[in-house]
Amino acid sequence: MSPSTRFLILDTLLEGVQVIDYDFRYLYVNDALLEYSQFNRQQLVGNLVMDLYPGVEQTPLFAVLKKCMTERTPDRLETEFKFPDGSIGYFDLSIQPIPEDILILSVNRTEQQKSVVTVQKNEARFRALIEKSKDMKTLATRDGIYVYASPAIHTVLGYKPEELAGTSVFDLIHPNDLKSFKLHRNDILKKPGAFIDFTQRRRHKNGSWIWCEGTVTNMLHEPGIEAMVSNFRDISERKAAEQQREFDRNNLDALINNTRDLMWSVDRSFKLITSNEPFSHMIHRSGRSIQHGSPVLSYAYSAEHAKRFQAAYQRAFEGETFMITEHTEGSDESWMEISFSPIHKSHEIVGAACHGRDITERKLSELRLVNSIREREQAESQLLEKNAELQKTNQELDRFVYSASHDLRSPLTSILGLVNLLEQESSEPQTTQYCTMIRDSVNRLDKFIWNILNHSRNHRADLECTAIPLRETVMNSIESLRYMTMASDIKFHVTIDDSLTLYSDEQRLRIIIDNLISNSIKFQREDATEKVIRISANADGNNIIIRVEDNGIGIAPEYHDKIFRMFFRLANHQAGSGIGLYVVKETLEKLGGNIRVESSPEGGCTFVVTVKNQPS
Repeated sequence: MSPSTRFLILDTLLEGVQVIDYDFRYLYVNDALLEYSQFNRQQLVGNLVMDLYPGVEQTPLFAVLKKCMTERTPDRLETEFKFPDGSIGYFDLSIQPIPEDILILSVNRTEQQKSVVTVQKNEARFRALIEKSKDMKTLATRDGIYVYASPAIHTVLGYKPEELAGTSVFDLIHPNDLKSFKLHRNDILKKPGAFIDFTQRRRHKNGSWIWCEGTVTNMLHEPGIEAMVSNFRDISERKAAEQQREFDRNNLDALINNTRDLMWSVDRSFKLITSNEPFSHMIHRSGRSIQHGSPVLSYAYSAEHAKRFQAAYQRAFEGETFMITEHTEGSDESWMEISFSPIHKSHEIVGAACHGRDITERKLSELRLVNSIREREQAESQLLEKNAELQKTNQELDRFVYSASHDLRSPLTSILGLVNLLEQESSEPQTTQYCTMIRDSVNRLDKFIWNILNHSRNHRADLECTAIPLRETVMNSIESLRYMTMASDIKFHVTIDDSLTLYSDEQRLRIIIDNLISNSIKFQREDATEKVIRISANADGNNIIIRVEDNGIGIAPEYHDKIFRMFFRLANHQAGSGIGLYVVKETLEKLGGNIRVESSPEGGCTFVVTVKNQPS
């Protein structure tokens, strides 16, 4: 059996193991030793004992080691060892000569020794030391009844110390561990000062099981103690790690073989170290077989293929971790993604580990995706061109609407001037009536054109937010609309605080208010004894709420959503062009606001406008 194989077996021991050569240089240490050595494996292996533990050559321990080394005789001793940080450890050592020189098997008795020293102190000092310890400590009677438990019990097992007083030690031990524990405990009951080590599961208060490791010492004979003293700690994490290592060992083959990926490793001579079943099946499909130790380059498809892989293995031997993609052309075109990693043993790279994955489907999907992206880019390019054309058309249409609307208003102004002259020169009642009808028609047409201009301007112009005195703006709007035919006998009630200021676009706000008040004027009841329009406003967080309420003809609920559509007009009502409320809604959306209507036939109408206050 080779030294490396023997050392591998020593890795599983729970006792500390170290191998030292003739120069007192560490050749090997196992995991158990590292738990209390205060150094990691890299710091120990290859370094001198004297360098790591200055002054050790003057100790009795060193003399025993030297004697075993020179006389080749085994020895055993109990020793106290002082670590570089000043801490003390107690160990049972078994020293054996081996071909490499000497092997030291150490059992850590530090905790047991500390327990023995501790129980020798008086009770006050004993309690002062253990109350802050992370280790759990208990005192129990000969029959196993708890008389004391340290606070760590609560931290680890969830029980308050007083909850355990008067209960049995055996109630907390897992049934599978109880028989052995009772047997060994009964043995030390007959031997004052004797102790046993144990590793067992203890029940947590929540019902779960916690792995614990510790000692029970018979201190029944000691005055002032007269109890079985237990000192133990939670090793659940260590147990979980041990179980995981065991699981990994037992299931390694299943893990690497339960995949379609290829896994193999080669040594520096390009010979196969190990492989999984998919790798072997790939070789078998070519009509050949491969075994550990076979030269892997001889299984290449071609000389060029072998050359590429030899270069890749060499890169891994030099310490590089990387990935390559192998592409096979032909009728069975395929892609393989292969990763290479160096295999380290101590400070030496002894081989390369390889992992190959078939990515043919992914590559084909990528190619399809690239083609799809190209097609989409072409479609997007065409869409952008059409969108640019549409924007140009919209701009031209917008300019036409603005220009045509503006040019139409000049003749209307002239018509109104002629109507005024006709009214002044004629005293005939019928002529006056006709002039009034002409003026109303011209005003409606002018309002319609004005709304078209406002709609065009709303889409073209940017927002210009200023501080708007809301009451003053509403009053100005009322004054400008008093010329309307039905406005003369309407009472306006404005309930707006003089200090209420709205930060928004003043021109757009005026369009909204003018249209809503104009709407309320046009749709008044002709037979109403009193015609009233109420306008109010108040702040609501970051918004201003404006209400325009009238006692006119009202709007049936089924039309509430339709009245904001372009050119929608209520049946049997000639007033209005059907664009005013549409312009109001579009303008409000530009301002970040909204509008709703509250109305019913015979019940008047209320428009509620919410405008965002934008002081920034």
